[in-house]
Amino acid sequence: MQVLCIRMPLIKEADKETFVELCIRWNQENAWQRIEGIAREKGQYSLAFHEGPRSLMFAEFAKYDLLSMKYEIADSRRIEAVMNRERQFITISASVSESAPESDAISAVNTVMALAKLFIRSGITDSESGIASPGEAVSVNASDYTKAVNVILNRQPFLMPAVIVSRTSFGRPAVPPKKIAARLIGLAHLLVLEEDRASTLLVSDCGTLAPYGGRVGIYYPDGKNSILHSENFESEKNVIQEVLSQLQTWLKNQKPGMLEQYDSISNHSDKGARQIVTVSSSRAGYEQKPLQPKAVHKDALAELQKQMEEMQKKLAQAQKKQTELEEDSSRLKQQNHDLKQQLLHMNMPGVLIQGDESDYYPGEIRSLAIEALAGACVNAAEGSRRRDVYQDLIKANGSDTACAQHAARIKNLMKGYSVMTSPIKSVLEAEGYSIREEGKHCKLLWHNDPRYYAIVPKSGSDVRGGDNIAREMIRKFY
Repeated sequence: MQVLCIRMPLIKEADKETFVELCIRWNQENAWQRIEGIAREKGQYSLAFHEGPRSLMFAEFAKYDLLSMKYEIADSRRIEAVMNRERQFITISASVSESAPESDAISAVNTVMALAKLFIRSGITDSESGIASPGEAVSVNASDYTKAVNVILNRQPFLMPAVIVSRTSFGRPAVPPKKIAARLIGLAHLLVLEEDRASTLLVSDCGTLAPYGGRVGIYYPDGKNSILHSENFESEKNVIQEVLSQLQTWLKNQKPGMLEQYDSISNHSDKGARQIVTVSSSRAGYEQKPLQPKAVHKDALAELQKQMEEMQKKLAQAQKKQTELEEDSSRLKQQNHDLKQQLLHMNMPGVLIQGDESDYYPGEIRSLAIEALAGACVNAAEGSRRRDVYQDLIKANGSDTACAQHAARIKNLMKGYSVMTSPIKSVLEAEGYSIREEGKHCKLLWHNDPRYYAIVPKSGSDVRGGDNIAREMIRKFY
């Protein structure tokens, strides 16, 4: 079954020699997959190295300027990498047998990521769609926000998914860029919005597809996307984990094409032109090891068996711990739910549970709630229980005119409005409006929330136009 398939952009200068050497280095740096006895001459691109159930093979398809690598453990898993210099990308994929344990699938994913990171850090991967090579966070400001627009609206083709992090109302990124950048190497590009102005421009151009107000957007090459609300997660760590989970799910569903697989390329290779070489005597840079007696082999096998048993014990302990943590998490979630239900049914007049909406200015939600109570009190029948309860709540909480004060400021500001002047703009921005000029009109976005906006003419001839505009804004926003 397919485990993961990653495609990365390739620099024009990438050469076959570098690709082969990096693949061999990747194999040699992993003690569990390393094949002893690897040695090759420069310029050999059709090669095969074997040791027990492990094999590492290379095949070249010169017609399409393709070079492929396949690392395989018999009856277990396979890792493949293909460098397509003609179309300038690298594909890395992994598959495990249906009968293999789950640990093999996890190991295959980790192995793919290790190879992807090696390619990236060696400098043979390239930028795309104005985004720097994966592995580092790309800052997005108002002056260059269009590179984020191109990703969100899929205006320019890109191979790797992209993650865009917006800033919260407190002015900080929804997740720490350094923490998530380290986890996204080989999986996705990372863009971080550095200014509120950049967020406003993105919302204006992309609507609800754009992340804003502490949201994290995931955008895929096929045009799909996902928006995560960081406030819905218990911690930044959980947000990062969800991003990684969604990316891996998407990459597991990507299938390599015919010329992105070793077997297809190997079948087209000109085997007569380049001999397939099997080397098992020595490894480049290492002395040849003398033959060892059978007794030494037995001891080595016993030691390896002991290490495997210890690892299996540790794995079982980790799985048991994970099960206990999951049970604790489930129990705590249920307790939290029960406490909320108890709070709702407790005899505590005037207590309300905060919803998902947050204040757009200090005391906004409280002011709206008290104002609603006052209106309901007026409409309630004289001498009714309903009216007495409303009056008691209003008396206990006191009056709150925050909402009315903001509405009054807008009404006074727009009275007799004729031209959108700099002083008017300053007051509107102080009230929380982002102003974007669109032809003969201005679009007023309320606290960067695409749900709430008003269209105002830059200049108007109707003497009552300002009053009408103020009335409409108060109806929508206050």
